[in-house]
Amino acid sequence: MPSESSNHCTEYSGLTRRAKFALHKSFVFSLAAPVFLSLEFFRFLFSDPNVYRVITLLSLVSGLVFLCAAAFHKPLNSRIWIFSFIILFLALFTSITARNSNGSTILFFFSHLGFAWALLHGQISSKIAFNQTCLLLGFFLVKIVVGKNPELVFVVSRNYISAIAIVAISLYFFACQVERKSPSTLLLMVVMMVLMWAIGRAGIISGIIILFGTLLISRKRFFAMLTFSLLLIAFYTLFLTDTYSKIESIQSFTVGIERFQRLSVDGQRVFINEEYIEAISSNPMSLLFGAPLDNVRAIREVDGNPHNSYISLHIFTGLLGVMAFIGLVFYSLTVLFRANLPLVALALVTVLFRSAFDSTSFQGLLDVPILYSIILAISGDARSRARIAN
Repeated sequence: MPSESSNHCTEYSGLTRRAKFALHKSFVFSLAAPVFLSLEFFRFLFSDPNVYRVITLLSLVSGLVFLCAAAFHKPLNSRIWIFSFIILFLALFTSITARNSNGSTILFFFSHLGFAWALLHGQISSKIAFNQTCLLLGFFLVKIVVGKNPELVFVVSRNYISAIAIVAISLYFFACQVERKSPSTLLLMVVMMVLMWAIGRAGIISGIIILFGTLLISRKRFFAMLTFSLLLIAFYTLFLTDTYSKIESIQSFTVGIERFQRLSVDGQRVFINEEYIEAISSNPMSLLFGAPLDNVRAIREVDGNPHNSYISLHIFTGLLGVMAFIGLVFYSLTVLFRANLPLVALALVTVLFRSAFDSTSFQGLLDVPILYSIILAISGDARSRARIAN
């Protein structure tokens, strides 16, 4: 009796040359997700600056290669090209008027566009996305077990933990949406635990959005209410009664929530936001084309990192770019919900929220899920996928 592998070989040999070529290209595009996630993971894992430069260059080139391959495979509709060239024009124009260098930002934008575009062509399976997310979470769980300080996991910041975890979950959501599968609730609970260990307040809230949003989408309202009730009880027990200070084994998971009590939404980010708003409101040119970073003392003090991706977007594209982006986001969310793609919409909402508290988008790793969601919506693929699913 012929084996399953021999049947596959027979089927493959029976394909035409064009069909084989299409199959190979589909496989190449399916590598976009694991390649992007792996490069972003290793990019800030090592302290050697030469390793960082090599991986950054490799990530940049890989995205541009995927962009060229995707363009030759299946040209995007004209709205995508108009969107891309508007971004390019605004970036070049604001670079001149605001004296902010946007060269690397432009290159990374098109590189991330390449990864996002490739995701549309090469359908990553939910099994592969699930496994790569498990590998990432397994790495973090090992760090938790050995008592590693989350500040020391990556060379940049502990906030990178939540950013790369959200990228992994977004890719998993995209795959589940294509296959019309429900995400694993257990996996999302592990993500929530890792984000609590990572301390960042924005990361913890992002985890809550992901967990409750998925439970509601999956019509698991009972589990959503049960989880919410348990979190309330745990919060009351641990913090309002100061129990957390007496249980040493769970203190690493409670620091982030304790920071909510101590800092609320205050901190350096609020000061940066206020000073940037003051800088652009007092100068019409800065409002239109982005404020020169040298003129914002709070940003200079943190090495030019505004800790807010929307400030980065304004610096990158000016007021017109921000307005265009807001319009695209609302349009994309409307199309995604109408096309019955709630997991993609949930990933987009989570990423947009997380982007408000760090420079993780607009030359950051969260660009890929944002661009994927927007391209899916405005290219017409969302509606076609909805028709196929129905």
